Amino acid sequence: SARVRMVVSGGVDDMIKLSPLTEESIRDNLKARYVRGGVYTSVGTVLLSVNPFQIIDGLYDAEVTDLYRKNGQPGQPPHVFGTADSAYRGLVTNWKAQSVIVSGESGAGKTEATKLILEYLMEMSAESGQGGAAGENADSSLEDCCMHAQTVFESFGNAATVRNDNSSRFGKWIEVLFSRGGHVEGARIRTYLLEKSRVVKVDPGERTYHIFYQLLAAAQRDQDMAQKYDLRPAQTF
Repeated sequence: SARVRMVVSGGVDDMIKLSPLTEESIRDNLKARYVRGGVYTSVGTVLLSVNPFQIIDGLYDAEVTDLYRKNGQPGQPPHVFGTADSAYRGLVTNWKAQSVIVSGESGAGKTEATKLILEYLMEMSAESGQGGAAGENADSSLEDCCMHAQTVFESFGNAATVRNDNSSRFGKWIEVLFSRGGHVEGARIRTYLLEKSRVVKVDPGERTYHIFYQLLAAAQRDQDMAQKYDLRPAQTF
């Protein structure tokens, strides 16, 4: 059909439009968009992303953020910022709790997607005109603290596997709390499920959590710390 030929030539941005909607047409559509640099594709209200394994210039520039911040998601190309914007507007407009579920196999890009969603929410909070990064020093703002916390999560919960050098080996449920004016007032981790077995045993070619090697690297520069905690060079493990 005409729509199937369109899938092969350029793809459609919302796969609900596909006819017929089959596993093959979905795969062809994703491939066609991937060739064009189309990382994101919608399936109704669901956003599907394909890890490009490369940097795509301009994909997350300030201009892209402004596109969704000023216009919202309707009519805009599929993008992770659109998903974040939809949740934010649903919160401040209807004052109802919103959820964004990020799922996928190892290496799909879940960690990066989560950080991008939080980044957008913090940007919207900072521009709400109620303080935060808009009215304080950026290094001490609540928005800034929320973003820096992601680095700590990755240190204690991410590890190198045979498929991904920065694989999240834990599941988490993050709650971000907002005022009625759309300003972030806090954040908390309600659920944190760690793959504890990795602490004592890892498969060939894999590593334990980043924090272990970060501690050993610090001990090589600080002999007092190395002696106090009996930390040996990483190569001995």
